[in-house]
Amino acid sequence: MGAPAALGTQYSIRLDQSQGAQNIATNQTVVNWAAYAIKNSGSGYFSGSATSWGGSIGGVSVGGTLGSYDMRNSSGFPVGGQMLIASGSVTVTHNPDGTFTASSSFTWNADNPPALAPGTANDSFALTRIPRGPKVEVSGAWQNTIAYVEVAGAWQQALVYVEQSGAWVQAGG
Repeated sequence: MGAPAALGTQYSIRLDQSQGAQNIATNQTVVNWAAYAIKNSGSGYFSGSATSWGGSIGGVSVGGTLGSYDMRNSSGFPVGGQMLIASGSVTVTHNPDGTFTASSSFTWNADNPPALAPGTANDSFALTRIPRGPKVEVSGAWQNTIAYVEVAGAWQQALVYVEQSGAWVQAGG
């Protein structure tokens, strides 16, 4: 969960991210995200107009519009309540060593300043490292692969170890 940031004088904005499915073969992970407006004080505001939002989730651009909203006390929206601005999922490609940090930002162009004004939230988290196996040369290019061994007549994935400076360590990409 990201830390709230100012969204005018009476509201905050927060960006949450979570890790979704990983694909070892493509070295990719799905990042799920959601952005919220949080009412910190006051009687609240509403808008009948669409407002724009946008940002970068792990380096992938996102953007769109939010239709009308109503965060007034009179509509039952309490102080401390949160409203979903937008959410989605993006697929990111990890670094060649299988690591990736999803550094992200999200901006909502709220339209009731100064109490509810445009603001930006940020969040960053490290995804689970995708294991990279030994590499083989295919058509002149080195490609990651997974080692398989036959055990009792069945093929199973295996870890590959190499000797380095007198110690056995797991081989990696």
